[in-house]
Amino acid sequence: ANLPQTPEDAPTLLKFSRVGNHLKITNPSAYYLTLVNISVGAKKIDNVMIAPKSDMQIPLPTGAQGSVTFQSVNDYGALTSATTASLG
Repeated sequence: ANLPQTPEDAPTLLKFSRVGNHLKITNPSAYYLTLVNISVGAKKIDNVMIAPKSDMQIPLPTGAQGSVTFQSVNDYGALTSATTASLG
């Protein structure tokens, strides 16, 4: 398969935005991504898997604000380094 990005790059392409009291995650990559240890500010959020070329919304805990921090699980089952993204 001739995919436009590598699996290692895919988590860096995620976009995060706030929609009311939900966190919207957009995955423009061609890969399924499993996100773990997600937090918005100091508030923890459940782990999620997001399909390629899709977006999803998950409820935000009350008082969640600030940037999003997360790790992803790579093809070998290992956790990637923590990544911080702004809510844009």
